[in-house]
Amino acid sequence: MNLVVLFLSIFCNLWIWRIFSLNSLLFLVLIFSSLLIIFSHFKRNTIFSLLFLGSLFLLIIFQYKYTKPPTSLTLMTNNDIYIKDTRMKEYPPVKISAFGKTLWLPVAHWFEERKEIIAIGRIANNFSEIIDLNLYFFANHPRERVAVNEFEKFPYLFLPFFIYGILKLNKRILKIIPVLLFCIIIFLSFIGNKNELGPFILFPFFALFLFFGFQNFYFTIRKKYRQEKIIILTSLFVLLGLVMAQLISYVIV
Repeated sequence: MNLVVLFLSIFCNLWIWRIFSLNSLLFLVLIFSSLLIIFSHFKRNTIFSLLFLGSLFLLIIFQYKYTKPPTSLTLMTNNDIYIKDTRMKEYPPVKISAFGKTLWLPVAHWFEERKEIIAIGRIANNFSEIIDLNLYFFANHPRERVAVNEFEKFPYLFLPFFIYGILKLNKRILKIIPVLLFCIIIFLSFIGNKNELGPFILFPFFALFLFFGFQNFYFTIRKKYRQEKIIILTSLFVLLGLVMAQLISYVIV
């Protein structure tokens, strides 16, 4: 059953096959990295962990290469300037009067024109995009991005298993995994997410969480619903087949 769960976690999605169609080397690195992160958790082997870190370094290079040019944190387009000027006009005058003198505060400038504020706003926007599950399970609907070809990276049927897998990790997960995941999300927040393959560096982590979700779901079904186990699992596989056919039809059309 573990092989079936492994196949579902890594190969049963449009994301990995979209990557395969565009870059077979990246496809192999992602498969290798996904297997390593899962094996390193179960085997608790230093070699697996080191190999995973090495594959993650390669993925960082690939991610930076495909996200080019990286999102500028301070450069403003004509549209950005227009929006900024419009917003600045909405600020009321702010002043401080004391001892017969008046000090006018450039609040609009502080909040709309300072490069630090612009950079923080863009990092926060990138961060919110990266952690939005709609990006991975619902083609970013209803917040589709302009000039970006959105697609369902994972079947929406996988979302409950993904969340279930995260909840079931508990203290058993390697402590380095949350740290690495946080660092990668911060890295993506700085370079942006505007590329045709999405934040694929996160794929191994999705594979790990899905693996735990599927595995624990199977253990629960086998323990509590022994008589109905075959019916439940068969129904889910049929439903998954229909969902995958639907997603593939969207891509073909």
